[in-house]
Amino acid sequence: MTRCLLALSIANVLLVTGVPAAVGGQSAVSGTSFSADLVTVPAEPIARQWTTIEVTVTGTVNGERVLVSEAQAVATISEGGEATQVYPLTAEEQDPLFRAEVVFPRPGTYLLRAEVTPAGRSAAIQTTFRVRVVEQSLPPRDQPLLVVVCAGARQVSLLDPVVGQTVASVAVPEPPACTFYDEQAQVLWLAFAGSGADEGAAPFAEALDLGDLSVRERVSLPFLPVSLVADATRLFLTDEQRNRVTWVDRSRPEKTVTVEVGPGPRALALLSGGNLLCVGNADLRNEDPYDSLSVIDLTKREEIIRLPVGTHPLALLELPGADRLCVCAAGDNRVAVVDTQSWRCVSSVDTGGWPMALAWAGGDRAKLLCRNDRAVATLELSTNTAGALLPLPATPDHLAVDRRPDGSAYVACADASLIVSLPNSGKGEMKTYFAGKHPVAVYYRQAAAGPAGPLPLHDGKERP
Repeated sequence: MTRCLLALSIANVLLVTGVPAAVGGQSAVSGTSFSADLVTVPAEPIARQWTTIEVTVTGTVNGERVLVSEAQAVATISEGGEATQVYPLTAEEQDPLFRAEVVFPRPGTYLLRAEVTPAGRSAAIQTTFRVRVVEQSLPPRDQPLLVVVCAGARQVSLLDPVVGQTVASVAVPEPPACTFYDEQAQVLWLAFAGSGADEGAAPFAEALDLGDLSVRERVSLPFLPVSLVADATRLFLTDEQRNRVTWVDRSRPEKTVTVEVGPGPRALALLSGGNLLCVGNADLRNEDPYDSLSVIDLTKREEIIRLPVGTHPLALLELPGADRLCVCAAGDNRVAVVDTQSWRCVSSVDTGGWPMALAWAGGDRAKLLCRNDRAVATLELSTNTAGALLPLPATPDHLAVDRRPDGSAYVACADASLIVSLPNSGKGEMKTYFAGKHPVAVYYRQAAAGPAGPLPLHDGKERP
């Protein structure tokens, strides 16, 4: 089954009779039929439960322009005669979008029929249009691509940054609460609230294979986390409300371990040795919080260190091979550097306003987002300095880096629905891409022969 997003502008006006009765006992009379040309959309390579159709319906009734204010019923009819009942949403007069959830069982041509009610009228009007669903060709696994998570479009897209075009996409059940990219496995983890129509819906996580866009794994969660990371067998979740971290055995989700940490755990970093989990405790609910860094020994299943690192540690980044952990102390406008052998703060770097995301850029360098200054900077750990703030066209939310010498840093600006590209060298022009509505996260899918090494990144999505 295929789930995709359409936006159609309806035109051609035809008179019809015998329109079925509208919902609520209203009698339908002769009305107007709105129709559209054939629309072609890509089929997703993975089955999803529903497809969202967005149609802007305008036309005339007896010479008067009308907008759709209610949708009464929808069905899809495939070439094979299969039909599916759909549950549409209501459109507003000022935003006349007819939204409906539709199932496409497989690629093919579909006839979509709807009964709608024009604004200020009680009679139902029939709407009919066709949709052709075609197979989607996927890029090779060794092609470097951007991975963009769009909450507004409820989709994950693969974007070619060279040409600035989306080359493949897949729908997700709902906007994700948080995400985590396992670079070595090329798997994207997404956590969902499970706010579906089914009674008793519960949070869950999915592992999306970024090679073929299939769901590799689905795991039930005991609660909706603020952030998560994963290793080969476990999911680690922050519980901000209860001040604890829980990990779930992926083969037996009912088997969990919980460890108490500091107030407001948000950021997570699983260190490359695999036995230590770092937690940034950033209690944004408290004006005078006891913010800290918790270190959990996963073998002992207990917190072994709690270290003050500054106010609001919103993002953590381990510098591979350097025994250094960088901590964005957003409330102090600085990055603290922690020695992971002695567990002492060995230095700090002043930054722009509200540093809230980090990404490793190779060697002793990292890229840094400063939300309040709407800027990105380079963090030089060899000299403990931050480079000049490079302004962005919109407020940043998330960060990814192509670590090749000629690579770029990529910034997701959710409110502006933009992905911004900045050359790592500082030479060259800034570029912007549209990759879908409200992109909350961006990751760089390195080529198979690209730089190796772990990237235990917190996703940096949380907002102040």
